Amino acid sequence: MRPHTLNDMYGQDHIKKYFYNLTKSKKPFPTAMLFQGQFGGGKTTTAKIVAQMLVCKNPKENGDPCCECPACKDVIDETFNRDNVLQIDGGQASKDEVIDKITDFVSTPAWSGGNKVLILEEVQELSVKAKNSLLKTLEKPVKGIHYIMTSMEDLKASGLTSRCQVFKFPPANVQALMMFLADTMEKVPYKDSNLWDSDDIPAEFKMEGLKAIAESANGSYRMAMQMLEQCVEADIFKPDEIQSKLGIVSTSTFLNLLMSIMSGTQPLNVFNTLIEGDYNANFNLMFKVISDAECFRVFGVAPGNNEFFNKQAKTLAEHPNFSYVRNAFCEFAQNHQAYFKKTEYVVFMSALFDACLRNSRPTGVTELQKRAVRKPLQG
Repeated sequence: MRPHTLNDMYGQDHIKKYFYNLTKSKKPFPTAMLFQGQFGGGKTTTAKIVAQMLVCKNPKENGDPCCECPACKDVIDETFNRDNVLQIDGGQASKDEVIDKITDFVSTPAWSGGNKVLILEEVQELSVKAKNSLLKTLEKPVKGIHYIMTSMEDLKASGLTSRCQVFKFPPANVQALMMFLADTMEKVPYKDSNLWDSDDIPAEFKMEGLKAIAESANGSYRMAMQMLEQCVEADIFKPDEIQSKLGIVSTSTFLNLLMSIMSGTQPLNVFNTLIEGDYNANFNLMFKVISDAECFRVFGVAPGNNEFFNKQAKTLAEHPNFSYVRNAFCEFAQNHQAYFKKTEYVVFMSALFDACLRNSRPTGVTELQKRAVRKPLQG
């Protein structure tokens, strides 16, 4: 399901517009390009599409590759039998092998004519020797030879950024991921139609299920696809099954849980959802919901400026116990850093629930609110 043209890609509109405008104005593509961003954001997909655009024998008017000529097929099938495109994984190739491959590739023109493109993935994994060799190669650009590098790290201090056109790949937002998943389901054949139109797929999955996946995918198209495949292949479509079998819990669920905690209600449901599974991830997701609500409280808008999440954040921020819960989470996170024991987490959540329960009673509201206001914001 990997797209083979920029037009078929979801997200990264600024990058697509850049290459389309270059084609329209008939300007040359950069000699060296560096794609930076987290995993699953489309770096490798974009690298292959741009490589096809550079070597395609029958490009479309907007610059997209034809995907049919031998040069395009060589990239799509990842055979690399021709000498137009070479792909190297910096995290797997040996130190000397990388240097030798790069040197051999750039030393001669393509026998079939046209451009040559070197795709170097995970360039941050290269040895110091290989990076220095690459920098020297980039200092002496050769006409018709292009370099496309990908990295999950910010390479500001590497020297590569000064020799490359740098493109940032930000994580996808929830709405973009949901649209991406829906579009994918429409393209996947299933029985007499496709996944999206099939009666076997419950309507609630097409909204609540996809939303839970999108919120749990950490902005990654790849991770979202993997979770969608698990749901489809294992017939996991109900929200409670998605939560229990895949460990996918939407931020909406954590909003409801936080509201229950702050109101001192439904302790059994709260306990089961928070304690079972990856409790560290559960804490982080709740902290994200709290962070969104705090952002809304201060600035009047939640991150992403989405109407749905603004409404969620407003609901949480306006609760009388919000400031107390916010401060408690900040203090716990500051004291325990990235990882904490399950026993510590259980004690923390139990004490927080008990405090909110007391605070929800008329006799305790004033005193606990005073404590929350008096305590400085941590973190």
